[in-house]
Amino acid sequence: MLAVRMTDPDLISAGKYLSPPSAGEEEAVYRKASPGAKKLRDVEEFRDHFANNDEGVYIWGHSSTGLRFREADLRKPYNVGDKITAQVIETDITPYLRDIADPKFTRDSWKDIIDKVNQVKGELAIPYCRGHVIREMHPIFGIFTEVEPTTEHKAPYALHAWLRENLDVSQDPISGHYDVAVVRGSGWRRGVGGGCLYVGAYYGRLGAS
Repeated sequence: MLAVRMTDPDLISAGKYLSPPSAGEEEAVYRKASPGAKKLRDVEEFRDHFANNDEGVYIWGHSSTGLRFREADLRKPYNVGDKITAQVIETDITPYLRDIADPKFTRDSWKDIIDKVNQVKGELAIPYCRGHVIREMHPIFGIFTEVEPTTEHKAPYALHAWLRENLDVSQDPISGHYDVAVVRGSGWRRGVGGGCLYVGAYYGRLGAS
């Protein structure tokens, strides 16, 4: 839905829209651009995340990737590293651009296509985390699969992982599923002008858009 909000209606009518990258694509950029960097805020690909731009505005990246959790796993006390099963979701609205551009298309209209545009791509065991340092990322999905038992690190920067506390995920009012968006941003400061990036899975996908 975020891509729809970002795109001029005339472009959507013409079958075009601004599509956010997948979490896997964002991870590929991070792996390519971060090695050797003294400060992530100075790396061109990440400047917006640190408000190192002309507007001085912090921008977090909303990907096309989401995680879908099981209701039975929600709102429980978890320890760091406990594994939680989640489906990996990718959103593709391309086949429905003209429908979405129709003035008669409303928020309720999403109910007719939501399970078609949100496609299940796989299943992962996600570690419970609250700002903990990421040890391993899935090479294709760009989702954290292992975390360190600490939020501290000796390196000048690291990727941190976030889930909602006790996996308190709300039910999506359109799809009826318990989905969250995978996002990236900055927020873990170390020293003057420094900082780290985080990978978070806690915003509701419709709410975040």
